[in-house]
Amino acid sequence: MRLSVSEREPEDISADAYVVLFRAPARGRPTLPLADHLRRDAARLLVRRAEATTWLETRELSTPRVLCVSLGPETRPWDPELEYLGGHAGSYDRDGQSLSLRRSLRNTGAVIERACTSADVRHAALIAWPEDCDPSLVVEGMQLRAHDPRAWEHTSDGPLASSLRKVSVCLAGLAPSKRARRALTEHLREAAKIVDATNFTRELGDLPGNLGTASEIVARVRARVAADGLGLELSTTSAAEAEAAGMGLFTAVDAGASERGCILRLEHGAELDGAPLILVGKGLTHDTGGYNLKTSPTIHQLTHDKCGAMAVIGAMLAISSLDLPLRVIALCPLTENNIDAHAYKPGDVLTACNGTTVYVENTDAEGRLVLADVLAWLQQDGPRPELVVDLATLTGAIHSALGEPFAGLFCNEDRARELLTEAGRASGDLLWSMPIHEIHDRDLGHHKADLRNVGVSAGSPCSAAAFLRAFVDYPWAHVDLGGKAYAEFAREYYGPGATGFGCRLLVELARRMVAAS
Repeated sequence: MRLSVSEREPEDISADAYVVLFRAPARGRPTLPLADHLRRDAARLLVRRAEATTWLETRELSTPRVLCVSLGPETRPWDPELEYLGGHAGSYDRDGQSLSLRRSLRNTGAVIERACTSADVRHAALIAWPEDCDPSLVVEGMQLRAHDPRAWEHTSDGPLASSLRKVSVCLAGLAPSKRARRALTEHLREAAKIVDATNFTRELGDLPGNLGTASEIVARVRARVAADGLGLELSTTSAAEAEAAGMGLFTAVDAGASERGCILRLEHGAELDGAPLILVGKGLTHDTGGYNLKTSPTIHQLTHDKCGAMAVIGAMLAISSLDLPLRVIALCPLTENNIDAHAYKPGDVLTACNGTTVYVENTDAEGRLVLADVLAWLQQDGPRPELVVDLATLTGAIHSALGEPFAGLFCNEDRARELLTEAGRASGDLLWSMPIHEIHDRDLGHHKADLRNVGVSAGSPCSAAAFLRAFVDYPWAHVDLGGKAYAEFAREYYGPGATGFGCRLLVELARRMVAAS
């Protein structure tokens, strides 16, 4: 979906449909633009319920229709008493109100996209919105909902999820000055770059296991970097090279793969001074569980166990496209967890590249093994980082604990926790801070090795994070996005398939680190 920004008057824009966002006033009827080109009683016909849509026909215009979308009732001034009702009784505060508004605007964008697709609209022009509305969030919702879950097929003759091909945003009369219009135009274009990278993240995440091998993912990323003319440096470490470097955890998991894996490295801003931001993503192209074979009927969905790495890849593409003045390095171990004569087994003792030994109690806890080797390598041979953030679909229990909106956040310093929490609020990829207690560390002990790869079943996300923390000696954060990376059915502003969770989060983190430097 292409985005264009225009300062022409709406009457001069030729599209298949105009889009108008409005709030229902407490009294009277909404005021619509282009009133002279609509029927006299148009305002009376509008449905005022939030996210309700009304189609109107135009007269004497090249654009034949107007889609009017309600954002619900007019907003009221914030009442501080809501925060302190009965001694801080409620949790709905200013931040909650802001989050709710941002989420509703993205959802509104998805509603617009679905309505346009139902009417076979190919070009929509957004011409009016309330003052408290950020149009980039609406366009973001449209672009995310329009993503085709079969985009990975690389063919133009397959099914398309959306009829929309172009969205125009009309700024005429909506921004008070030329400077404000220029700033809004830049904001919209930057947001579009981030969403484009997010949708590429989803395309990679939806690759089936038999097609989305490590080599195929690397090839697609290489082709995308070349096609977009990005300055990213791309290299790979083969399984043989990882074995030579002593990465016994990664190579043990990789030993059972049908195709040997690799560690993908991307770097942006190599010429810049200063400690880098390092992003690490778990990239299991399929997770069968190994010899601790998964028995769930949803095992077919475990092709999305690579979505942590795919989010990191997408974030790197967006960071490079935005040309942020920050050195960022991405490391993505790519392999699969399968059953084979060479596959690792329960009871094996493995050695990480820093010499730490690990007793394998469960081969289905493989994600933390491949991540741990990369984190340990950064202790010894990598550049000293300002912050390391790893993303992984590590545990299903985190989804049971936190539910739909939040991924789990584990940190070893407060600054990282604050940066990532605020980045999550701004990007829509929400995080909830979780604990790592010394008891979680103690539960990882084993008489045959320094660590075992699973702790007790209660609090398993915390035990998994404690395992990873044992391999770091630098500022570090771990995002467990189990349950957030994939949806079997459409929800809110996502269609079915991979969600790209984490991509926008990491881009926002990088932007905030630039702003703070």
